[in-house]
Amino acid sequence: MARLPADSTLPWHRVIRADGRLPVGARQAQLLLSEQVTVTTGRVSLRRYGWPDSET
Repeated sequence: MARLPADSTLPWHRVIRADGRLPVGARQAQLLLSEQVTVTTGRVSLRRYGWPDSET
């Protein structure tokens, strides 16, 4: 993700860790929030947003 060109249209902000934590941080959270994805204490609920077997 760090090597993507600034004008890339790849939705890199949708890549999250297996436990729901955000690897990039505040900028990533801001972009997810703009898509109505709830970020709570730096995490996204994988169960709520499409990963049904997850505990987070």
